[in-house]
Amino acid sequence: YTLMYSPGSLPFGTAFLWITAWGFAPAACLTAFVLPLVFPDGRLLSRRWRPVLWAALLIIPLSAVGWAFIPENMGSSLNYRPNPYPIPAAEPVFEVAGGRIDGRSALAPDVLEQLVHHFADSALCSI
Repeated sequence: YTLMYSPGSLPFGTAFLWITAWGFAPAACLTAFVLPLVFPDGRLLSRRWRPVLWAALLIIPLSAVGWAFIPENMGSSLNYRPNPYPIPAAEPVFEVAGGRIDGRSALAPDVLEQLVHHFADSALCSI
């Protein structure tokens, strides 16, 4: 409201716009990467899955930082407003980390591959 309809009418409008840009990333990463590893009983299949869990947990801050500081606009839901706190010099880092840091990091393909093997192994064990 304070940025689109009545600029300056409420304090911290820019800060809340910035938080909106990356605030979803921790929940999305937990749901996509960590939850499938510990579903349904809250435990990993074995100790050998710990590195995969650590990699999945590492994706959370990498994704949040990538979304928070990438020098792009905020998307259609926020009228394509520019990111208020971009780091233009870090754009090459964001590109290396995830192609274009769109919620993925360099570890995401490896974690997804391990998740596929996790479910394939568990499906074969139940037969």
